Formats: sequence, structure tokens, C-alpha cells
Amino acid sequence: MRTAELDYDLPADLIAQQPAEPRSSARLLVYDRATREIRHRTFADLLDELRPDDLVVANDTRVLAARIHARRATGGAVELLLLERRGDGAWDALARPARRLRAGETLDASGTPMCCRRVT
Repeated sequence: MRTAELDYDLPADLIAQQPAEPRSSARLLVYDRATREIRHRTFADLLDELRPDDLVVANDTRVLAARIHARRATGGAVELLLLERRGDGAWDALARPARRLRAGETLDASGTPMCCRRVT
């Protein structure tokens, strides 16, 4: 599977900006593979949805508020989402569109209101 297959447009007003209060009231989409039924629940209902042999994997990663809009030398737009700073000062990032970027390519982020002027 390619990560590009996971890209989709999501309206900004559907992206949570703050955690639900109380947290257990956060929305939960349940898909039943056997019946192909989709149910809209809340996380307070999670225990009702689990079977004894189910495996629950919790993702406790946090997203940095570090999105950079840059330009390639050709003028093409690139969006970078910074993930984690490496020990050498470089950053791991997700880039869109990633399939066109080349290793070592220099991007101009001077239009981004941050300390950065150039991303390599």
C-alpha cells in the first residue's frame, strides 16, 4: 500500500481542535465486518463493542503544530508536517506530495511565518 492511497480531503470544520469534554464523549465509528454495518457511537460505548478475543492498540502519539508550506525550485507547492526532531538537528517529516520530492532537494519556506527560511 502506498501512503498516497490514504490521502483524502477532510473539511477543516470536521477536524477536532480540542479534545472532547468529557473525553469519553468523543465520537467512535464502529464497522462490523461480518454484517458490514456502520454504527456511530461514543468512546464511552467502547467496552460494549469489544469481544473477549479482541486486541486493543492505543496510539498515544501527539501531533506537533508544525506544518510548513514551502515551494520547490520549480514553483510547485509542498506541505511539510514535522514529526520528530532527530539528534543531528534534522526533522522527520511527512511531505505532500511526497512522490515527487527527491532526496536532498532544497525547499523555500520563506513564506511560512516561522524561524525557518529554507528546508533541505
